[in-house]
Amino acid sequence: MKKIKIFILFVLASPFIFSQDLDWAKNIGGSSAVFCKSMVLDVAGNIYVTGTYSVADFDPGPGTANLTSVNPHDVFIAKYDNSGNYIWAKSIVGTYGEEAVGIKLDPFGNIYLIGNFYNTTDFDPGVGIANLSSNGQEDAFIAKYTNSGNYIWAKSFGSSGQDYCQDVEFDASGNVYVVGSFEGTTDFDPGAGSANLTSAGNWDVYMAKYDLNGNYNWATNMGGASIDFGLGLELDGFGNIYLDAYFSGTSDFDPGPSSFNLSVGSGANTCIAKYNNSGNFIWAKAIGGNGTDLTGDIKLDQSGNIYLAGFFSQTGDFDPGVNVANLTSAGNDDIFIAKYDSGGNYIWAKKNGGINYDQCFSLVLSPNKNIYLTGRKNFNSAADIFILKYDTLGNSLAEMDMGYADYNEGTSIQIDASENIYLSGIFSGTLNIDPNAAAGTSLTAIGYVDMFIAKYKTTATGIKDNNRDQFSEAVIYPNPAKSNFG
Repeated sequence: MKKIKIFILFVLASPFIFSQDLDWAKNIGGSSAVFCKSMVLDVAGNIYVTGTYSVADFDPGPGTANLTSVNPHDVFIAKYDNSGNYIWAKSIVGTYGEEAVGIKLDPFGNIYLIGNFYNTTDFDPGVGIANLSSNGQEDAFIAKYTNSGNYIWAKSFGSSGQDYCQDVEFDASGNVYVVGSFEGTTDFDPGAGSANLTSAGNWDVYMAKYDLNGNYNWATNMGGASIDFGLGLELDGFGNIYLDAYFSGTSDFDPGPSSFNLSVGSGANTCIAKYNNSGNFIWAKAIGGNGTDLTGDIKLDQSGNIYLAGFFSQTGDFDPGVNVANLTSAGNDDIFIAKYDSGGNYIWAKKNGGINYDQCFSLVLSPNKNIYLTGRKNFNSAADIFILKYDTLGNSLAEMDMGYADYNEGTSIQIDASENIYLSGIFSGTLNIDPNAAAGTSLTAIGYVDMFIAKYKTTATGIKDNNRDQFSEAVIYPNPAKSNFG
């Protein structure tokens, strides 16, 4: 039978499609490197960023706000107003090294920082001392601060191996939910009690719940004999937990006495799974194919639909049900964005990419029901930053790429109630942060890698799209299928 391919040509000639113009852009750097890992906005439009640094001036204006790390790199938290003006910056210092993975705000405006650390780290950036020490190699941490950056508490957990915290979310009461990976036997109760879990393989996925004071509530683990990583989670309005994870081989995603195994023949696939507020299993679905599939972000809309974004290689089936919805990468890695309903049933999936490595790290849903992605494209010896825009039907609306010469990466994208876009990332050399404007706006790195934050505002005139990857391909098969159908 003949193969049916669906080719979608996105013609984006209208200057009104991507209706955001650059409002401002700021870079922060020093004599070495500043890496921005994550960004979040509060309701007033203030910007909070975290990452690692060596020596840097965190005030991009005429003033100075110098911080110097004790180790080769330490963690920073910094706050800027809606115009990118400096408010404060704080440093978290250890004896060996630590890494911030994410920053989020709870329902009361408190800052939560997650990541991993080795040896001893003081999580109080003020005059006090709040040391935590790892049990072995890298331990996971959760730290809470006021919106002024003042220390509230920090907790850690880990085994003699490597343990990571990858994402954090909150319910309406301020309870804390985290996801990540661990190896060996780990006590997830940072208090006087114990709550040991033991991984089935090299690394297992864990989910854990703590109250707003960091007290242990519950923890569960999922996995198999190979490698499994927990990458992200979201909560719906009923407190149900949606997990995205990376797994290889055969993994059990039911943490209870029953089992629910998912298997992958080769490579590594993505799992999306749903649990209730007590961590009890509801369902799990596998997405992927013969290559490697990794999610960069997960989001839920108000109807409970699930959006996954990340990157994949070779051919991946993005329909976890009985049908098949294959996408094939053009190069080493391609970007994907996929939508599922609240039961994990496939709605659509799209790809974007070229012959090199194209990877998505951050996803945001806008009030106007648009989807924005960022990450890096054409990664080889250099890389470009991109912003991709889709509607909720999966139609590609616009793309803006920036970079082309040096190493550049979009690390986080956020949006406010007026559809203004906030972008954070890193760059080297000179970056044209507004390539669609006639004159452009360039930032020049102070060190060999700088971080940047930028705001693109909604306007009547908009900016032209400079899309370079105009085709998306899906191959549809029946199930069961011995060959392509026509």
